[in-house]
Amino acid sequence: MPAFAVELAEWIRDAKKGPDDPLFHVPQASVRIMQADLKRAGIPYRTSQGDADFHSLRMTANVMLGQAAVPARIRQLFMRHSDIRLTMATYDDESFLDLESAVKAMEGLGLR
Repeated sequence: MPAFAVELAEWIRDAKKGPDDPLFHVPQASVRIMQADLKRAGIPYRTSQGDADFHSLRMTANVMLGQAAVPARIRQLFMRHSDIRLTMATYDDESFLDLESAVKAMEGLGLR
C-alpha cells in the first residue's frame, strides 16, 4: 500500500471517521479563500494564460500526470471523470503535448 494511503487510513482511524462521513470539509467560500491565499502569496488570480482557480490546479495535475507518461485511462480515474473526453479535452493542455516524439516515431517507420 502506498505511504499516503497508509497515512490517510491512520488519520481516518484516529479521527474516528465512519464509512459515510466526509473526509474533508470544503468551505462554501473556497473560491474567496483561494483568492485571498493567492493574494497573500503574491500570485495573480487572473493572467493572460487564465485564472488560478481550483480547476486550474486540477488541469495542472492532469498535465503533469500526462508528462509523467501516466496513461489517459488512469488519469481519467484519478481525476474522477466519468467521461474520458472531459479528461482529454477540458483538463489537458495541448501546448504541453510532445509532438516531436510523434514525428520522430513516424520518421522511424521509414515510410517514403
